[in-house]
Amino acid sequence: MNTLLFALQLAIIPPAQDGGADNRWARLLRFAPVAQPALMAVELDAHAFRFAKPDQSDIRVKTVAGTTESLLIRRPTQNRSRLVPADFQADTVSAGPAAGGAFSLVIRLRPGQPRPNSLRIVTPLRDFEKRVVVEGVGPEGKTVTLAEGVIADYSSLADFRADSIPLDPGQHRQFRVTIDNPTDRQESAFRELVRRAGKPQWERLQVTTRPFRVDRVEFSGFTEVSEGEPATWDRVAPGGLTITQDPVARETLYQFDTGMRPLLGVELTGAEGNFRRSVRLEIQDKVRGALVWKTVASGVFSRFSFQGDTRESTQLTFPEARHGTMRLVVSNLDSPPIQATGLRLLAARVEVLFMATPGQSYRLEYGDTRARPPAFDTSAIDSALALGMAPTPATLGQALSMEAAQETPAEKEDSGVEFHHTRDPEIDAPTNPFFRPWVFGMVLLVLGAVLLVSLAQAAAKMDANLPDESPAKNKEE
Repeated sequence: MNTLLFALQLAIIPPAQDGGADNRWARLLRFAPVAQPALMAVELDAHAFRFAKPDQSDIRVKTVAGTTESLLIRRPTQNRSRLVPADFQADTVSAGPAAGGAFSLVIRLRPGQPRPNSLRIVTPLRDFEKRVVVEGVGPEGKTVTLAEGVIADYSSLADFRADSIPLDPGQHRQFRVTIDNPTDRQESAFRELVRRAGKPQWERLQVTTRPFRVDRVEFSGFTEVSEGEPATWDRVAPGGLTITQDPVARETLYQFDTGMRPLLGVELTGAEGNFRRSVRLEIQDKVRGALVWKTVASGVFSRFSFQGDTRESTQLTFPEARHGTMRLVVSNLDSPPIQATGLRLLAARVEVLFMATPGQSYRLEYGDTRARPPAFDTSAIDSALALGMAPTPATLGQALSMEAAQETPAEKEDSGVEFHHTRDPEIDAPTNPFFRPWVFGMVLLVLGAVLLVSLAQAAAKMDANLPDESPAKNKEE
């Protein structure tokens, strides 16, 4: 009998899924039909945040046949471009003397270099003053004067150096830079006085001549850099918000339920009047078996409105955190409480990415508190993101309990787009394990095996109890 009970227990226990992920909730994923494998993205909603594990390690994407798909959970990002100052060097095409004893260089921007806004003559010399003319060279060699100015260095007199010239290149990518009087006649910064006995005082001026050396010509401009940053948070209403006044502590308490959303901050809404108040955000923590309030963030709320000019700061932001019950404490001191309508939560967006196959339907599962973090091969998803592929959005259907005996309701879309709605036998089947065909078949097999073993044991006992009818025994009698 014990063997039979143990066999029945093994028969009705469902097999472990995905290394122990036995989720309670399932959501059909709705998306427009795809003609080829496509990267899909579905954002988690309030139900998923409340019943999934805080680290989302229990979330799975499965086909209607029960096959688990690789997935990637991330915070949605948005690309934003910004201009970054950059210095870059052009290629020298030619260099040589020009008319009037000048010196010129022809330089060309390299492919991919940005449009410059200034030109810099790099030289190791000190104490000089030169006039520079910059011309744009067209495709047929026609030149247009773009800029002219003076570069100088007065190191012996002051700490001053100007070696750049503002430039508007237009559409030119090749330039001719002409430096007047490349040979510098430099007078020494001092005069030598010589006194000789019996002769009048005289002074001697020391003059040196040196060539003007150009190490290189550099351009300055702005390079456009594209960066991914977290998408703007969602403003959601907190659950169970209560606003109470503590006259003893002279504080206003906003207590609310976060729904286990990943929060980035809270925001005071509908504030009126002028104020500046210290605020702190608290969570419930258990210390020696007792619940106490613990501060996790603090800041200042302020608002100033005068003659139509209003400036306010009523947001408290903090690193992403997930907690259940929280409260915002506003310190009023002896001032009256702030007149406000309530709070809004600044909740981070979380999306699940996976690759969808044409003609296939999928569901999202979550809710197993014992699930271990999966180790998926996300190379296909990573490659699609690296190529700049924008995920196709999918939406979550009604939340169905894996243990509830209910059918998926027929959902009608107002958009006119045909969506996948496939009945999932695992979701729609009754929760009683004996009503599942595969479980019932296993029970019958186990019962048959137990019955055969019992019959074999009974036959062996009957053979052992029969009298011995051998001829030798009968002869002795």
